[in-house]
Amino acid sequence: LYWVGTSMGGIIGMLLASRPNSPIKKLVVNDVGPFIPKASLDRIGHYVGKDPRFKTYEELETYIRTISAPFGPLTDAQWHHLSVTGAKQHADGTWGMSYDPGIANVFKKGPMQDIDLWPFWDTITCPTLIVAGIVGLVVAATVALWAHYGTAVFFEMIRAGFVSTAPSAAARSNSAVTAATRNCN
Repeated sequence: LYWVGTSMGGIIGMLLASRPNSPIKKLVVNDVGPFIPKASLDRIGHYVGKDPRFKTYEELETYIRTISAPFGPLTDAQWHHLSVTGAKQHADGTWGMSYDPGIANVFKKGPMQDIDLWPFWDTITCPTLIVAGIVGLVVAATVALWAHYGTAVFFEMIRAGFVSTAPSAAARSNSAVTAATRNCN
């Protein structure tokens, strides 16, 4: 099993890959790492799980552009793609987000704390590639620790903002990702 995970999917991948006899043979984690600072969780907690409704699709896209501004500079076509793939039209004709607002329940349980997953990370034995944009959840201290441990290949996409939302940056960087992945055997 080759696992590619962004954000929560990256965390799940790390946890599964850390288990003895894990079925994960290669792991790619995108915009997340074994240390997630409280500040990042607080930022996410301000918008995830909300269920705003909009009269028009255009209003929804404006909202997504606002909450996703840290994702970096995107073209109108990229903003449209990000918005339309995360939107749904409700039976009453209004527009909203197409995810389960229940994913935010953890943010309602009390003040956020740093999340330290290094004990899990340290047990991962499969080849691992870390991909991060310059404003993602992977912070400089985590990157430095990865470099120190030498447990993974790290690839930073300078123009991407959040890698998961920058298809043009990913396309421009495809050869670099391919090269990094080859080094992750």
